[in-house]
Amino acid sequence: MTEFEVLSNEEQAETLRRYGVLLAERICWHSRVYLYALSSIYIELFQELSELEYAPVRILNVIEDPSELEVYLNEIDISGLFLAP
Repeated sequence: MTEFEVLSNEEQAETLRRYGVLLAERICWHSRVYLYALSSIYIELFQELSELEYAPVRILNVIEDPSELEVYLNEIDISGLFLAP
């Protein structure tokens, strides 16, 4: 279990708001899934599409192994990381 996972819901939200970096978002089933990077871990958040205005955002998964991010590889824009020729 990571340090992030032992935080309260409010502390997790504040930590992601202050330090998390949104890397990607995707639609999966009937939910929108957001991928955040936080230090050396990744956090997936999801929200039901049918109730976007009212449904809370929930933590779906905390990922410690970057090899589990394969589903996002085509969605992450890294073009800003390259220097122009």
